[in-house]
Amino acid sequence: MHTRAFGLRKDGPACKTRFEKILKMITSGEGDVLRKSGTEDEFADRERLVLDICQQIERYRVTGEVARSSSVEPGDGDAQFDAKRKRKASKLLNVAKREKTTGSNPSSPLSKRHSSDELKALFEYLKKRMDLDDAREERRLEAERKQEERRAAAEERRMALELDRDKRMQDFMLNVLDVITKKMN
Repeated sequence: MHTRAFGLRKDGPACKTRFEKILKMITSGEGDVLRKSGTEDEFADRERLVLDICQQIERYRVTGEVARSSSVEPGDGDAQFDAKRKRKASKLLNVAKREKTTGSNPSSPLSKRHSSDELKALFEYLKKRMDLDDAREERRLEAERKQEERRAAAEERRMALELDRDKRMQDFMLNVLDVITKKMN
């Protein structure tokens, strides 16, 4: 989704982080910073959308299933309803903060306890992976060492050939000079 006011080019965790930051700014009274990025109507629409998302998250947590449709229509200007949504959003934010600090969210993957078999399997997998990486690195280093040996041997052969060629050239020149000096005498 991409409009003039909203562009979505991030992955899920980045969007979640951005949403949490915006929600925190709205509920903590830092909305003036967000208001600078558009007109009052645009800000009101965005605020309604954020609060609607908060309600959907709350419904999902309570019922365990995602709501099929939004309960708030854009343009619904009921002040009492807006105040109720803001209170719900702030409660949701407080609950989320509490869950982060205490780790009491049972659906959080970080708070799940792993059995000893799972941990053992994980450690075995990591050990095998490290062993494979070590073996791969050893093979790479061995191949580099052999390549360096081949390069050094080729360089030695080249130098020996050059020395032999220079010696033959020197002998040839000496023979030519010897022939020339014999003809001159």
